[in-house]
Amino acid sequence: MHENFPIESAKNRLKWWKRQANFVPMLLVIIGFSACSNPFETRTPTPPNEDPFTWEQPVSPQIVLTNLKHAYEGRHLENYQQCLDTTFIFEADPFERDGPLGNLYTNWTFEVEQDVTQAIFEAIEAGGISLFFSRLPDRDDDISGRTAILYRMYALELTPPQPNPPFETSAQGIAIFTLIEDDAGFWKIQYWQDQRTNTVDWGAVKGSFR
Repeated sequence: MHENFPIESAKNRLKWWKRQANFVPMLLVIIGFSACSNPFETRTPTPPNEDPFTWEQPVSPQIVLTNLKHAYEGRHLENYQQCLDTTFIFEADPFERDGPLGNLYTNWTFEVEQDVTQAIFEAIEAGGISLFFSRLPDRDDDISGRTAILYRMYALELTPPQPNPPFETSAQGIAIFTLIEDDAGFWKIQYWQDQRTNTVDWGAVKGSFR
């Protein structure tokens, strides 16, 4: 009996150290989880009026349209303004310009675009905006020197917080954007021509807010 005691003690000590070796990593995991308030907590969505997108420096004409889309969907007026040159002009489709409300579309300058866009963002404050651009299959972008013309089909959807709003909530058409490059190498929209495609166009939506 006495001769086996040291061997049994060694075995017991070995078992004890093995248990400690298994326990320490588990303890570290528990401590790591405790350091977080709730590691499985769902992230809080970005509030509608905060731009959830990263602004890209407009070093190409195409980036300007990406920034415009993000600014519109995020309802970020300042970013939207940065997409436009101060000499900006919007030209509605002849269907609007020659219609009974044609006076709404005269002298559509940078300041008018700013006021109208702000009114749209405020009307959709608790709702949502979706905007999609796609290239025209038969028209390539025309970039020459410091001027560019981009042809895009668009689809705009406004989701107001209340049903039956007094304005159009869906628009489709073609936008022809003329952009210029400034001395810093950044591009901005100088001229925007809207074209109707047998449905409500963007100009009709804008006109409701002027």
